Amino acid sequence: MRILVMGAGAVGSAIGGYLSRNHEVLLVGRGAHMDAMADHGLAIDGILGSSQHTPLVCKEGALKDHPFLQKPLDWVLITVKSPATRIATEELIQAIPDPERPVWAHIQNGMGNLETIRETLTSGGITQLPIILSGMTITGYDIPDPGHVRITVYGGPGKIGWLETNDSQSNSVYPEAARSLVDILSETPLVFEYSDRMISFLWAKLLYNCCLNPLGALLKLPYGELRVEPALELMKEILDEAFALAALEKAPLFWASAQDYFDHLQQTLIPATAEHEPSMLADIQKGRATEIMAMNGFIVERSESHGLKAPVNSTIVQLIRSAHMKNG
Repeated sequence: MRILVMGAGAVGSAIGGYLSRNHEVLLVGRGAHMDAMADHGLAIDGILGSSQHTPLVCKEGALKDHPFLQKPLDWVLITVKSPATRIATEELIQAIPDPERPVWAHIQNGMGNLETIRETLTSGGITQLPIILSGMTITGYDIPDPGHVRITVYGGPGKIGWLETNDSQSNSVYPEAARSLVDILSETPLVFEYSDRMISFLWAKLLYNCCLNPLGALLKLPYGELRVEPALELMKEILDEAFALAALEKAPLFWASAQDYFDHLQQTLIPATAEHEPSMLADIQKGRATEIMAMNGFIVERSESHGLKAPVNSTIVQLIRSAHMKNG
């Protein structure tokens, strides 16, 4: 298979690096990390063992002229941070000769990414949209230094599926494509499963991120150290607002109430990812745009569209924005 991975951060580098063992893979990213991989390859270590990989690499902005695109692609995987989704998709449209041919999949945090990809493809003149799958992972990834990815925690298997759209509801191509991607990923040490309930899993990841990622960033603590009463009370209020929105949107959640999810978070998810450092903290410290608007910001904006307020999530958004402005 010929696979283009757009977004060679920690997640994209790990996925693309592992896949390069059996497939032709091009990683697209930026900065010293790309330079190091070009010179010495990619080292992956951590809880899944140590290995060395040699994917092809390309810096953002130079994709259009890369010789990898002289042959057709089979897969396009988008793994950029959510604020970069539109720009990444625009570069893909400009670079790939036949963007509707490969199967696309995005494996990202937050909500609204699929909509952004589809809107950008349409506005870019793509009349026949490709198959676009959705995925999520709750494995912890980090880049301790350029050319090196460390896998730190495992919170359960990732999921690959699709979100219902007007052209996918009764189309068997979507589940077939999702199962194909799971089969490809099963060649790696990473664990992904097929799901026909992708919206439920994306909401599950949203709840997890809204509770832990911004609070960990603001307090500069790994997730396991957030189990103190004031932070736990904030999590409950974040969840109350999220579940109120989910009820209005008829989101098919796995939990009947905010309290049910909170119990699951405390008893299962936080212990499994206790050592994980919030990605939002690294973004703030490095002056990068955070994913807050695809997380707590999504709760706020969607709630307001229903005439509902989400004051706790709104406060979290403003605090993260303030921290970003201070360091940006």
